[in-house]
Amino acid sequence: MVRNVGHLMATPAVWLANGCDAPGGILDTVVTRLIAPHDLRRNGRFVNNRAGSTYIVKPKIRNA
Repeated sequence: MVRNVGHLMATPAVWLANGCDAPGGILDTVVTRLIAPHDLRRNGRFVNNRAGSTYIVKPKIRNA
């Protein structure tokens, strides 16, 4: 299970074919999908979760 939690915003880190900014949640999902298998295979010294899930939690941004 992968759960991305956070707010919905666009990011200029990736441009779509039509020139618009990519949705941040989509970019987070793609990056998570690329890194999760390494954690689930226990290739590294540290693991994200003992239960076999990958959790990604984005900080909340509050306007002052």
